[in-house]
Amino acid sequence: MRKIMMVCVTILVATAVSSFAWTSADNAQHSAYDNGWTNNANGGSGFGAWTLSAAGSGNAGHFIGDPSAAGVSGMNVESFGQFANPNNDNTAYADRFMNDSGLDMEAGGTFTFDWGVNWDANNTSGGKGINFYNGGSAGTWLFTLKQTDSASILWNDANGGSGTLAANYGVNAMTLTLTLGASDASIGTITGTGRDGSEAISQALDFGGTLAPDSFRIWSENLDTGDQRQQYFDNFSVSSVPEPTTALLFIGGIAGLVYARRKRA
Repeated sequence: MRKIMMVCVTILVATAVSSFAWTSADNAQHSAYDNGWTNNANGGSGFGAWTLSAAGSGNAGHFIGDPSAAGVSGMNVESFGQFANPNNDNTAYADRFMNDSGLDMEAGGTFTFDWGVNWDANNTSGGKGINFYNGGSAGTWLFTLKQTDSASILWNDANGGSGTLAANYGVNAMTLTLTLGASDASIGTITGTGRDGSEAISQALDFGGTLAPDSFRIWSENLDTGDQRQQYFDNFSVSSVPEPTTALLFIGGIAGLVYARRKRA
């Protein structure tokens, strides 16, 4: 009887921990993108499907292409690309949930991606970058990483913080990682290396409340003419891990039930 009870407890504990933890991964080389980066496409595993939209005079959209065409180095020849030029109210948006069940990232979780940019937007109304949300782009905005009309990569967050993420010009792809606080998923840190290949990136972020990221939007708006102004992304991955305190409390509760059951036996 005790052996049966221990087997059941082991299954319960494993199920409890796995229910807190989840992963997602995708890249533009997946067969789901053999016909291009299209609305509702969903490659890899774990992520929700892409929602793509574009507006303007017809010169905005999404594609799978080689970043070297924009002068960007260090990325796969098949990467996710956007265009929105010339600057005539052209916009392109790509929205995605990090988990196909709509789960939030947990404290201590990480989100990693490759981002390649070359020229700036060359006008004050233009820009390109990535936003993070809770509840999708119609929900609560948490923070943004972007390039506008200069070489600098900028950031701003829902707590009112803003500044320069990376100042130096370069054409190297950046691999950036968002790591949420070890016990607080409403804060995080972006780390990586700047596009000059050496500038260190480490920026703390505050999402202004108790919300954690669950989705993101890649956007391009009003870029001047030139393929070099197009941005590229690839190699998205999320590792959302259980908050230690929560997991331990859950396991502790199970252990208490087992102890009580043994006392009655």
